[in-house]
Amino acid sequence: MIGAFADLVFEVSGEKVLTFDEFKHDVKSRYARHELINQPPVLEWLGSDTQKITLTVTLTTALNVNPADEIETVKQLCLDGVADWLIIGNEVVGATMWVITDASTKATAWDGEGNIIVASMDLTFESYVAEVAET
Repeated sequence: MIGAFADLVFEVSGEKVLTFDEFKHDVKSRYARHELINQPPVLEWLGSDTQKITLTVTLTTALNVNPADEIETVKQLCLDGVADWLIIGNEVVGATMWVITDASTKATAWDGEGNIIVASMDLTFESYVAEVAET
């Protein structure tokens, strides 16, 4: 197993190849900007922002993947707001669970019956905190 998120499993085996590329992890902070007259603005640190991970998944029947099934799985994870741990390699990514906030699909080939045989999906995961910590 290369990685997993809920029912989505990235793997390379003799039976199936479902991987990703263009993995990008964004970490940001939040700042308030206080405008001053005749001086540069003053930034006030408010805390960390949610983290985002984007990646591209290639789905092809040539690698024993059913694109329509995988697209439906990701669609339901996104629309249902499923929060789960994101695992890459043998490591959990980050200290919080993640949700899929965006899943964009591009189908590029179909068979003679109209079934998708090649597609790619751009996925955006965002760190998810279920409960607000009291200060």
